Amino acid sequence: MNTKTTTKTTLIKRYHVMANTLGMSADNRMDFLSAWGVTSSVELSREQLLEVVAVLSRETDKHKSEDDVWRKRVIAAIFALMRQMNIDCNMDYVKAVACRAANAERFNAIPVMRLRALYNSFRKETETMRNAKAITTELSAMLAALN
Repeated sequence: MNTKTTTKTTLIKRYHVMANTLGMSADNRMDFLSAWGVTSSVELSREQLLEVVAVLSRETDKHKSEDDVWRKRVIAAIFALMRQMNIDCNMDYVKAVACRAANAERFNAIPVMRLRALYNSFRKETETMRNAKAITTELSAMLAALN
């Protein structure tokens, strides 16, 4: 096989994988490729494909960093809840809790939308527990004053 053809085919495949990862629709792809004066990735030269893949690679890295931010937030929210409940736990336990809550087999397989929902749920639960503790402490103090 011709190396340039293989490389071009590989680059086209890489373009499509990255576009799928970023959630680009067919219209988004056409708009994106119009910057190179084409309507299909097949029409791009090898050099143009290298440029397209480089641009999408930067976007994919940004996308992955957003995933990491939300994963860290979920971890922190679960640790906060466990601390509020006086449960001593480690990272594996926290990830297992997140997986069970998201109905996922692996922590890194949880999509960003679900991570956001988990983060908000665990934060609200922690806040609710904190408020309930404050109220019970206040009520206990009032009852102690009455006795």
